[in-house]
Amino acid sequence: MKTLMRWLFDRPLKKGTVLEGRYRINRVLGMGSYGITYLAEELGRAGFRVIKQQRKTKAWTSAGRRSFNREAEILRELDLPAAPRIYEVLQAAGERFIVMEYIEGKTFEDLLFYDGHVFDEQQTISILKEVLHSVSFLHRRAI
Repeated sequence: MKTLMRWLFDRPLKKGTVLEGRYRINRVLGMGSYGITYLAEELGRAGFRVIKQQRKTKAWTSAGRRSFNREAEILRELDLPAAPRIYEVLQAAGERFIVMEYIEGKTFEDLLFYDGHVFDEQQTISILKEVLHSVSFLHRRAI
């Protein structure tokens, strides 16, 4: 039933859709259990933004709305180089969106499995230190 509801109501926005007259959807970056994430152009400015749309089926529940609000709150609190800055939370056509900084780069999955990159011991330790620093930052803020 959950899958059917998602299929019926949680469809991605079409390429070219313009939100609030300011953001043009370029493509879907990913779909998760709580949202759909897009790469978008901010009209009148150079560069891209990432826009996360709350799934309609999640917006129907108070738990889903709280989770979306908490995510926006966490993004506002983060002060980490690897974390995107949040620009705004907006409502358009009865739906909720988080507009964030677009950080260009590849995921570790891309690097390891698609590019065949191998990290040496020093690189691995350096990466783990950054990850642990970020996790420590989050834990100090009870996230």
